[in-house]
Amino acid sequence: MPGELMPIGKHKGESVLSVLEADPSYCEWLAQQPWFREKYGTTYNVIVNYGEPPQDSPEHNQMQAQFLDDEFTLRLSRVLAAGDGSPLQDAEAIVNRRFEVQGWDVAFFTQDPTHWKPSRSIAVECKPDLGDDYPNVLRQISRYPAFDMWGSYHISTRHKCVLVRRARFEGVTWDQVSDIFAASGVRLVREAELVG
Repeated sequence: MPGELMPIGKHKGESVLSVLEADPSYCEWLAQQPWFREKYGTTYNVIVNYGEPPQDSPEHNQMQAQFLDDEFTLRLSRVLAAGDGSPLQDAEAIVNRRFEVQGWDVAFFTQDPTHWKPSRSIAVECKPDLGDDYPNVLRQISRYPAFDMWGSYHISTRHKCVLVRRARFEGVTWDQVSDIFAASGVRLVREAELVG
């Protein structure tokens, strides 16, 4: 699968991974075409998983489905806001929630209903387990296209985060791994912080 070649179109015969880096909007467009998924399923899977093995475990899917619940989704927004010192809005609402966009498992805006524009954008990668392979997770996220899914909105705060159910490392601590991710602009959040 990593050596998969683009079967059609303007990048026919090129490595799918190189096309993902060079022309992500084309790959995203292809992935949205039902005929492409049906006819070129293997290539489709490489595109939507950005070259990584598919993450279709029931546990991963359950973590992703939690974001259908507004209260759960808002709890994540509040945890991220508290971490960066941005103002919290009690009446915050979820706007434009999307799944499987540009590699992220979930992406959404939050908005104070008294203002017309969104105040925060959040993209989430769900990981049931995070271990000593954490550099691979960071590399995976780094391959996602530029975080431009929100168009021309002027959003005060943008967050990229990895939601982790269980973490176990040897030789490093959660705080050290969190700092490594933070250095690349990605927050690690324990799922336990949002439950309850």
